[in-house]
Amino acid sequence: MATTHALKTERTEQSSNRLLLVIGLGVGALVVAAVAIVLLLPRSGPTYPAGSPEAAFQAYLIASEAYDFETAYQAFSPRVRATWSYDDFARERNMYGYGGNKRSVWIDSVDRHGDRAVLGLTIEWVSGEGLTSSRGYDRDVRIAMILDDGTWYIDQSLMDTPLNY
Repeated sequence: MATTHALKTERTEQSSNRLLLVIGLGVGALVVAAVAIVLLLPRSGPTYPAGSPEAAFQAYLIASEAYDFETAYQAFSPRVRATWSYDDFARERNMYGYGGNKRSVWIDSVDRHGDRAVLGLTIEWVSGEGLTSSRGYDRDVRIAMILDDGTWYIDQSLMDTPLNY
């Protein structure tokens, strides 16, 4: 009778060990799958409603970072374009062009009154790679926007803002 009890105890321990192994492998597989999904998802910024000042500014950033200066320049209001020529804009954009730094821009706030809006931004600069990288922030950057004939435009030159460096 003692032998039967010892065999049952040994089988129970083996079953418990197998169950723990299966659970551990399952949890490990879930972790690997979750990490793979996060790494493979495209990283895009937020999507703003069409026709909003945020969407207009985001379109400017996308064009500017793609070095599509003609499209980026069209994001400025007619008043700004009358005082800041395309050639000056393109020359300045080429000259400063972010100096190899990576940046992220967040729209933190929108203060909208009728046909005018002011976007509050935070800009994060990252230079270097890996452990040697360093971060810097420009907070409370303010960008004036104006609604003209149904379209939002940037209503200031960005020459003296952290966006231009």
